[in-house]
Amino acid sequence: MLSNIKIEWVKYKDGGGPRYLGRRDSGNFIHVYDPPRPWGVWTQILGVISACEGRYDTVVMYDGTGITFGFMQWTFTSGRLQRLLEYFKTIPIVDFDGNEWASSLFDDVCMKDEDTQVFQDFGFRIDSGKFMGLFGNEWVVLDPDNRPQRNRINKICMGIGEQGSTKGVKSKSQMHAMSLCRLFADIGQDIGVQTAQQEFAKSELKRSLDYSRPPLKDVGGKIRCLIPDELWGGPVPAIFFNLYQNSPGGSFKYMKGVMNECYKKGLVSFSDGAGFYSARDSDGVLEVAWNRLCKCKFADWGYGSRQYIESGKKNLPRITRIRPAIIKWYDVDDKLIRIKE
Repeated sequence: MLSNIKIEWVKYKDGGGPRYLGRRDSGNFIHVYDPPRPWGVWTQILGVISACEGRYDTVVMYDGTGITFGFMQWTFTSGRLQRLLEYFKTIPIVDFDGNEWASSLFDDVCMKDEDTQVFQDFGFRIDSGKFMGLFGNEWVVLDPDNRPQRNRINKICMGIGEQGSTKGVKSKSQMHAMSLCRLFADIGQDIGVQTAQQEFAKSELKRSLDYSRPPLKDVGGKIRCLIPDELWGGPVPAIFFNLYQNSPGGSFKYMKGVMNECYKKGLVSFSDGAGFYSARDSDGVLEVAWNRLCKCKFADWGYGSRQYIESGKKNLPRITRIRPAIIKWYDVDDKLIRIKE
């Protein structure tokens, strides 16, 4: 455990919780997503996503997610963080002298000894990709899709007892939550964990392409049907997945609007079975996508957002972080992605 990890307590609505943005050196974050070249398609997409999410060692616990962790902000209450931790079990720590699989990454960073996980000090463990809470002497699976069980996951992480809070219990709960935050911050600074985050994130996004999505039923039913093959070498998929990470439903509505406008302008083709295909002008599609994002009113995405306008234009929208990321990760003429308020 790194003793120099300093956790802050953040007030949020009627409560609050710990937050660790990431380790810094001379004011700069150290554990940022920045893999070496050459970059593949998914590496570039993740680069644009990470501009709006976190660092490898980012931990957030104040907003009811149990724990939000890593550069893709995996959470226990979505079910994604327990699957990431389970993935660690598949990654070998090899004894090169003996040329054999000595242990796994999970063994290395998540186990106290052969039988005890570090998480058990906080009232839970991870088994078969599931969050297990301790009830009496029995470990019980808690399903994040079940609201009472999802709330219980958050309470376990925050150290909140069944009887509610008194001043003494609150202080003990804060110590519990701060210690758990520090544990995950420490885990996130392990180089093996950082590589695992990259690979797991890529596999998550790849799998997402072919899931059936009811909101996309009218355009082929899948994310793959939204994005013509010709666009995958440029930033349009990265813009979509950046927004998708923030709100899947909002991203579907946004991208359908982009592609429908492109279809009307003759920039792409469409069929009922395959969705959108055959992008004839990639720069033209990017221009449409960017212009619509500039005007977007959803959440804090664009300059039309309520958050930006009501703050007196002080709370800058998400697009201001997306733009420099696109310039960094793609060889794009920045004139195509000018800021247009």
